[in-house]
Amino acid sequence: MEKSVESLVSVITPCYNGRKYLADFLDSLIAQTYSNIEFIFINDGSKDNTQKILFSYKEKFKKNGIKLIKKKYALRRRRAGYKPIPKTGGE
Repeated sequence: MEKSVESLVSVITPCYNGRKYLADFLDSLIAQTYSNIEFIFINDGSKDNTQKILFSYKEKFKKNGIKLIKKKYALRRRRAGYKPIPKTGGE
């Protein structure tokens, strides 16, 4: 019997000062039973400890097979005409 390959799912999350809800969101993402996840996190210049919280989950993502892609200030640059988000591996 052939083993089927799960399609890649890309979760794209923009965030600005999200420390209040970020840990719950990241715990929820890690708790998913689907295994082929790419997580693109866009920190749009947060002034709270959003970035620190995200980095504290780095090993948990790796352990659970979640590919983390970090972008900074992408939304502000996008509004200025830049196209900062790369092509993802999703299908």
